[in-house]
Amino acid sequence: MSSFFGLKKLFPALIGIALFLVIGVLMASGADKDTSDAERFRDAEQKRLKDLIVSLDGVESAEVMLSVEESFSGSGSVSVFASSEKNKTPKIVGAAVICRGRGTEKLRLEIIRLIGGLYGIGSNKISVIF
Repeated sequence: MSSFFGLKKLFPALIGIALFLVIGVLMASGADKDTSDAERFRDAEQKRLKDLIVSLDGVESAEVMLSVEESFSGSGSVSVFASSEKNKTPKIVGAAVICRGRGTEKLRLEIIRLIGGLYGIGSNKISVIF
């Protein structure tokens, strides 16, 4: 009978630990969702950009890699407590392109300007190689 009373005293602590573990698992699965949303966005943009670059005269094929980071839309200041999931938006912050074809310097600069214009990133964050 004494072991039953010992478990009764530990019951609230065991419930607390179980709740802590469940909350941790739910938070971890939410983080994976955010990552997969950003990855889906990046993959879709890479395909779109690749198709656009290959359509240019002088480019036979291309491989595109984009760097993405999540940013918060809205005001310039961000409060961790006030932010919500729908305010997070992925943003392209860099690009690397490897092309095959008649690679001229003019074409390389056109691709850099194209990417910079599409995503609002500077030419120092874009690399194009023929």
